[in-house]
Amino acid sequence: MRRRFKKREVRFYHPKRRWIWMIPLLTTVALVGLVLAFPHFLPVRRQGTEGRIVPGESSPPQPKPQPKPVHAPPVQESTTPSVPEDLAIPVLCYHDISDSPSFWAVTPEQFEEHLTALIGRGATFITMSEAVAMVLGSYLGPIPDRPVAVTIDDGFPSAYRNAYPLLQRLGVKATLFIYTNAIQATRGLTWEELKEMAHSGLVEIGSHSVSHAYPFLLRRRLSRSSFQGRLLWEATHSMELIRLNTGLTVTGFAYPGGQVDETLKEIVRKAGYQWAVSINPSPLTPKSDRYEIPRFAVAKRTSLRSLLKWTEGQWPHKRRQRSSVASVNRVHSTRQ
Repeated sequence: MRRRFKKREVRFYHPKRRWIWMIPLLTTVALVGLVLAFPHFLPVRRQGTEGRIVPGESSPPQPKPQPKPVHAPPVQESTTPSVPEDLAIPVLCYHDISDSPSFWAVTPEQFEEHLTALIGRGATFITMSEAVAMVLGSYLGPIPDRPVAVTIDDGFPSAYRNAYPLLQRLGVKATLFIYTNAIQATRGLTWEELKEMAHSGLVEIGSHSVSHAYPFLLRRRLSRSSFQGRLLWEATHSMELIRLNTGLTVTGFAYPGGQVDETLKEIVRKAGYQWAVSINPSPLTPKSDRYEIPRFAVAKRTSLRSLLKWTEGQWPHKRRQRSSVASVNRVHSTRQ
């Protein structure tokens, strides 16, 4: 006999279970609220010098970086004074300051007259190293209105006996170029006299090679490799001899006879010199080649009027430049 089961009535909304169905709904709403509010509790770094973490603050918007101009390099402050565009430094080249009948001998009275007249015109005498620093923009002091450089070639004993006392009395600076074979020769300059002049602060010592051999004459007698080797030895050995005997560092070179070309300039540069002088009646300017610095050659027959014109911007004609160098070579060749 089949039993009959009484169907029980199931009521979802039973009085005792009316809040159970809302638990999942409330849980879902709470989780969504937490997710939406979570970013507000994260720490944000404040934009400042201290770099502290400050809750609840957002960083300010950063400006977009601007592109740099292509043709505008950064401006750097110069530690050296600017070079005037019209800077022109006349460089005077003397040889023997004595009463010798030589073409290039200038009497002590003439030499004093030249210096006194230039001082009266407001000239400021500088060494060759100072002159080069001025045109390169590396001179630390103020550039004088009328700078003039005096150079004396060869190293005659008159440089110490006649010229040096006058330089001391007038307070004039000069640069002396010596070839080392002439030092300690009979009645010549001595290393002790060179050191005395250099340590006075008035005289700068430069090299004029070892033997004063003319480069263009050597080129005729020697092969190319022998010629370059000989000139490099003349430049480096003279520098080393001066350093060993006086303790001085030599930075400048004077080409014997004023003879210079691109090969000679490269050899002098390779030997370690920072500048070199020739003979060419024009001033030293910022555009000048510092390994072919021009000079005005002063001879016995050079008048004071001509000398003052050179220092005041009235340069000799181009045609006289070649004759001046030729006369230097001709007179010097008689001594070799």
